[in-house]
Amino acid sequence: ADAWNQLGMSLEMTGRYEDAAAAYRQAIEKTPELAGEFGLLLGSVLLRMERFDEAEKHAKLGEKTNFGGSHVLLARIQLARKHFAEAEREAHIAEGDKFSQVTARVLLAQVYAQQDRAKEAYVITEEVAAEAEQRKLGNIESLDFVRGDALARMARYPEAIDALRREIEHFPHNRQAYASLYLVYMLTNRPDDANGLLELMVRVNPNKRAALFAAHTVEAIGDQRGAAMWRQRAATLR
Repeated sequence: ADAWNQLGMSLEMTGRYEDAAAAYRQAIEKTPELAGEFGLLLGSVLLRMERFDEAEKHAKLGEKTNFGGSHVLLARIQLARKHFAEAEREAHIAEGDKFSQVTARVLLAQVYAQQDRAKEAYVITEEVAAEAEQRKLGNIESLDFVRGDALARMARYPEAIDALRREIEHFPHNRQAYASLYLVYMLTNRPDDANGLLELMVRVNPNKRAALFAAHTVEAIGDQRGAAMWRQRAATLR
């Protein structure tokens, strides 16, 4: 079980999601008694692949063994679908599990930020940060990303840049943090920093999906030439 887990995580980290999903499926087949936990890992990969229905099915598979984790994943799936009411409901359910409470609150803040409720989102991130410091929880994945996103939406750009830089420093595989910081750099007329950031993202994540993500990011601001360049680079990567 440990070997399949490590293999799946390694493949996922390098952007080989199809192979990671296959590894987790093998793990479920070989160790059916751990189907709940491996189901959550598989569901997370399927979410990254935007196969939402399959991801939801596997998220529910893990509810009996990891109630909070199951509902965190269900909230992430609903957020990706932009079903905000359902995402908020699932995050609140996960919040009731002490093992998932912190993650659920960060996710709830992300849901709020995407609904133009940036001030509420920011307040939650500050509360979570204070709790994490008090409990000595260390760095919380996505906390600074959500905080930076909320600050950017409030046009507090210097603070947003600091928060997003911290997220990238601590969690260099969080591509959304690079995308958000790229947009803030462009909004503050720092195109060289913005383009250098995408180069950094692909150096840290040297795979096709990262390059395609860079293409999508620059395309979002209307840079078709830049998007074409990134797609050409993606074709050279696995």
